[in-house]
Amino acid sequence: TIAEDDIDWWSKYYASKDEFNKCGTYIQKGYETLTIYSHPLELFEFYEGFNDFCRTFELFRGKTKFEEENEIVGEFKGLFKVYPLSENPNESLPHRIMENFPSNNLEECLIRVYIIRGIDLQAKDSSGKSDPYIEIQLGKIKIDNRDEKIPNTTNPVFGKMFEIKTIIPLAKDLIIRIKDWDLITTDDIIGQTTIDLENRLLSKYRATCGLPLQYNVTGPNQWRDNVLPRKILYDVCKRNNLSLPELLDDHSIKIGNTTFRLDDFEQEKNLTIHVGEEEERLALYILHKLRLCPEHIETRPLFNSFQPFIEQGRLELFVDIFPKSHGPPGPPFIITPRKPKP
Repeated sequence: TIAEDDIDWWSKYYASKDEFNKCGTYIQKGYETLTIYSHPLELFEFYEGFNDFCRTFELFRGKTKFEEENEIVGEFKGLFKVYPLSENPNESLPHRIMENFPSNNLEECLIRVYIIRGIDLQAKDSSGKSDPYIEIQLGKIKIDNRDEKIPNTTNPVFGKMFEIKTIIPLAKDLIIRIKDWDLITTDDIIGQTTIDLENRLLSKYRATCGLPLQYNVTGPNQWRDNVLPRKILYDVCKRNNLSLPELLDDHSIKIGNTTFRLDDFEQEKNLTIHVGEEEERLALYILHKLRLCPEHIETRPLFNSFQPFIEQGRLELFVDIFPKSHGPPGPPFIITPRKPKP
């Protein structure tokens, strides 16, 4: 157990997994939990694989001989829609589904990659264990924490955050590898997973930075997005052809014919001293009713080229994408693993 004042990110993690003996007074203090997916984020059925805006088509190099293997040389992203037209030429054209699509300009972004832990990693050493560490690749950038390898384990707790700057879509495939440290021979790749950052940036489900359940301006769950809830709500309504939100007062927002009141969401809530302005809290509650991507941890299977169809373990992680054009983000979470107490 932990003392009352020792609230950290891991308190939220264990509270979200219902491991209450490890989260101290986190729940009693009114702090919110997060969503833990047992699969990759894009496989949550409601999110349509984050292909709601466009589909990805692999491009292959043409064969000169029949026995040659297909070689993927790139990707094409696009989508087309067919609209039925009325036989009456005087009727107006149907409403365009893709009217408010996102910009296709180059977007400079800050990427934060949080690696929580590995689960049942494939052993690479004769001892039946491995010495795993993380390698991150995005375009030409490659970073690792080889010096921080975790010895003799197949279930490492990494608690590591990496920051990378990139330009999407010039570099949009985030590759996360788990490698086995070796003193003499070349380090083996245990497994890897790839995340398409462009799909997450363009999706209407706003998979750039998961929305927490509460708007906090201080404390362990301080707002980390580079856009505040009211602005997010405005942008989401505009993109999805909804009526734009109208702030009636500090605790009421009207969208179309529906009025949302803060009291309807907070009647039974135990608020902490860290919550922010009422109108921002209300906007965040409304955003959750629109089923945007929540604050989460996803679980991704790892694969390697030697056994491409056999899972080599899994990885708990989450990724934040912050477009530079939206301003600087909030402070990152500190997910450093807890140290055993003497």
